[in-house]
Amino acid sequence: MSAYLLAAHQLLKKFQAYEIRQIPRSENSHTDALSRLASAINDKIGRKVPVKILSQPSTTAVEVCTVRYEGT
Repeated sequence: MSAYLLAAHQLLKKFQAYEIRQIPRSENSHTDALSRLASAINDKIGRKVPVKILSQPSTTAVEVCTVRYEGT
């Protein structure tokens, strides 16, 4: 998720103005259903969440290599 947050922040810098607003659950039934499914206590309800396996990452993360140099 941090890669998505970083990508979003970088994209937002390119806009002169933008608005972020919270969508009420009543207007976002898919997300509401998923949140109720995730918080369900009873394991007998047959939880099923479709998962899509990506062949490649949807974000590009910069690889960071730490090099330690100890001079004499």
